[in-house]
Amino acid sequence: MKKYLVVSYDNDQQEWFWDYVAANSAEDAVALVCERRPYVIAADAASLSQVQSIARSMKGRSISRIIHQFNWDTATPEENKRK
Repeated sequence: MKKYLVVSYDNDQQEWFWDYVAANSAEDAVALVCERRPYVIAADAASLSQVQSIARSMKGRSISRIIHQFNWDTATPEENKRK
């Protein structure tokens, strides 16, 4: 079994859940959360190594780089062409 962080969302209550789950696969982790939290509309799992990689990447980025990347990622294609 592996460790997963599963993030899910309850649209009715507008609430996010962050569950630590032990499962054989990411799909199994998501299925377990959706079974135990039938009110969530979506869930996604990240393994411990993925979470650690995300944290290292975030730690190594400057605030200005994070702001720039977020603006780029959330802009429309037309906006990005003008940048």
